[in-house]
Amino acid sequence: GTHMDGHEMGTHVAGHYVSHDAHGIKVEDFHHLSAVEQAYKMILADIAREKALIEEELEPPQPGTSLDRFMLNSLKQKLCNQVTRCKILHEALAQQKGQFQNILQETRNQHQSQISELEGLVSSSQELVRKQTMRFKEQVDKLVMSDTIIEQLIVDNDNLTVKLHSLKGQFK
Repeated sequence: GTHMDGHEMGTHVAGHYVSHDAHGIKVEDFHHLSAVEQAYKMILADIAREKALIEEELEPPQPGTSLDRFMLNSLKQKLCNQVTRCKILHEALAQQKGQFQNILQETRNQHQSQISELEGLVSSSQELVRKQTMRFKEQVDKLVMSDTIIEQLIVDNDNLTVKLHSLKGQFK
């Protein structure tokens, strides 16, 4: 890769410059991915165009004539150049595929981590709700018990009052 402004890096692929950042392609940067894809497609189209030009040049200028040795050597060299570009493109695409697979795996791992985190939050929220419900139930039980005790005290008080009135009536 060639260093440019401190963040951007790139690679010369089959005669073209394809940029990518120093840490590989980031998951968030899908626009960048399509730009890289477009660059590779352009390189491939350029190689195909060069191949078509070489094929045209292979046709003899007039039927029945043949190309001279110099022209043949020139065309052979052009073919070799395109074969080299294809090999370089193949290597770059293989490397890109590896990067994309790493990104995909990182994305899966990140997703799984977020799911686990959310499941933990849900679980702790459920535990909190369970504890609050238990606390509420205990408070209600205490209030019901207090109410029962107060009812009993009222009954006891009424009975005592009746007995006191009865006792008071004996002194008349």
